[in-house]
This record gives sequence, structure tokens and C-alpha cells, in this order.
Amino acid sequence: MGPWVHEHRGVLRIAVVVLAALVVVFLDRPTGAAILGVAFVLIVLLGVIEFLDQPREHTPPPDGPLASRGRAGDERRRLTTCTKAERHSAPPPRAVSTYGA
Repeated sequence: MGPWVHEHRGVLRIAVVVLAALVVVFLDRPTGAAILGVAFVLIVLLGVIEFLDQPREHTPPPDGPLASRGRAGDERRRLTTCTKAERHSAPPPRAVSTYGA
């Protein structure tokens, strides 16, 4: 019920406020107590809508929440990092001079 209320909460709020306004308009002799009663019921109904408002839960991918991200992260890390021995065995970059050419 929560996801349905979450998807329709705007319409529900408007409907409750319009209904309360119609009750006040069509009261024969609105007294202060009657208006306070309608306002109290309105606040309670808006509170019930907020209480029932629950967003839909997201389902994790079939492999699990971290499985696909972990493999891509490992692949990226493997492509961009090298071992200490690889770092020291590579020749340093040569400086190219444009003078005296």
C-alpha cells in the first residue's frame, strides 16, 4: 500500500483538502468548533497520508549489489596500476630538445 500512496500522494492530498473545503462550504451554520473539527480531521488525514507514504524498494541486480561494480573496479585498477617492479624496470621518458636540431 505504501508504494501506491507514494505514487499518488499529490492527488490524495488535493482530494482531502478539497473534501474538507466542501464540508466547510456546505455546513448549514458553521461554528468555530465545527471549523476546528474539520481542520483537525484534515490534519489527521494528511498525517495518515504521510505515514503511509513509502517509496518503492529498489531490487539489487541478480549477481548482488556489489558484484558487477567490483569486477569493473578490479578491471580498471588492473589496467591503471602496475607493480613496484614494473615501475622501476621501465625506462625513464626521454626529454626531447628542440635546440640544436
